[in-house]
Amino acid sequence: MSTTDTRVAPATLRTSGREATRWVTAHCREVPWLTAATVLTTVAGAALQVLPVLLLGRVVDGVVEGESRSMLLRIGVLMVAAALLGAVATAVSTYLIGRLGADLLARLREGAVRAVLGMPSARIEQVGRGDVLSRVGDDVAVLSKGIRMAIPTVFSAGVLVFIATVGMFGLDWRLGLAGAGALPAYALALRWYLPRSAPLYRKQRVAQADRAQALISGLNGIDTVRAYRLEDTFREKVTSESWRVREYGIEVFRFFGRFVGRENRAEFIGLVLIIVVGYALLEADAASLGQVSAAPLMFHRLFTPLGAIMFTFDEAQKSGASLTRLVGVLGEEAEERLVGDTAVPSAEALSYPVTVAGLTFTYPDTEEPVLRDVDLSIPAGGSLALVGATGAGKSTLAALIAGIGTPQSGSVRIGSTDLAGLDEAGARALVSILTQETHVFPVRSPTTCAWPRRRRPTPS
Repeated sequence: MSTTDTRVAPATLRTSGREATRWVTAHCREVPWLTAATVLTTVAGAALQVLPVLLLGRVVDGVVEGESRSMLLRIGVLMVAAALLGAVATAVSTYLIGRLGADLLARLREGAVRAVLGMPSARIEQVGRGDVLSRVGDDVAVLSKGIRMAIPTVFSAGVLVFIATVGMFGLDWRLGLAGAGALPAYALALRWYLPRSAPLYRKQRVAQADRAQALISGLNGIDTVRAYRLEDTFREKVTSESWRVREYGIEVFRFFGRFVGRENRAEFIGLVLIIVVGYALLEADAASLGQVSAAPLMFHRLFTPLGAIMFTFDEAQKSGASLTRLVGVLGEEAEERLVGDTAVPSAEALSYPVTVAGLTFTYPDTEEPVLRDVDLSIPAGGSLALVGATGAGKSTLAALIAGIGTPQSGSVRIGSTDLAGLDEAGARALVSILTQETHVFPVRSPTTCAWPRRRRPTPS
């Protein structure tokens, strides 16, 4: 008998971006030296990458003003040194970001697996095994890829954009404002993209979970599927779910392409504004040629990190969605002891009577109880067959007797032990479940009952 019921109310594991942010912040506080070193090397690397552009403006002014060659040579040496040190700092920063991310992923993965192993069976059945396995499988893989590739790029590029913006304002505040004129275009692009992208990525993850569920349901009932020659039916189901995942992937790619187009438009607006304002300042003798020359180069220096952010933002979004889903697993209540724990005493190999008294059970988000004031007694060594219509509560009663789920009222006793006083590990040590491998066909009940006769070979 299956331990699930067809009337299970839909439920999902919690997924909150705020909880994910709090978890990451708490983890970073646990390793303050690593976090501080990561931030410092990233800022230093960004500043050293911007410094050669500022020095190049100084070279232009030096040539215009007739500075000595030794002065220009010193500036050239500083530019080379800054470029080399910037490359070293960036490499160290990338390593530290990867190390910090790997530590975060390891803790998150261990915590998620531990939480899933400790989840009550009733809760796993309620939220769906496919969703649970997708979180500790697909989501871990997506987050691992993001930590290796997207997250270091986005973080380093974001710091570089900030430092370069500060440097552009340092050249001349009017040139800085001209570059800032591109911000509304960037903001509009993000405002268009972010509200639409997050739901799209969530749909993609849900589709992947549905595909996993289709695979699991077919594998669990593989003997029944083969017995009734339903391989093609299940293959079509898995293929359909796989195509749905594919369609979402294509939609995400097209959507991201439109976003990149809007980002390029913002770059064009900013560069034109800086060139026009720089020309006006130069004509009015309000800025030096070095400043006016360095400002477009500084703004152009933003193209690479901004492009990196845009092109890896796709993976970063996926990683953020997976991180949120994994942290949602951590928020689930888990049993203190796992099933099979050696600390759980085994019950004696004896037959025990089963006594059910006043049992009432209602599924979440439903008003009518599926079981109401049920009394039942099974003598030790006896057997009982439950017969009833679909949805009458047969599977629910069997699950409660097995210790899966908690009734709203009443009690289930195995011998003299009330299951309400046991955790799942204790219940499994006392009660075992032997389920029949069944499969619910997507047809009406009379057709289901006729399957054996229809599949029986015709006598020759």
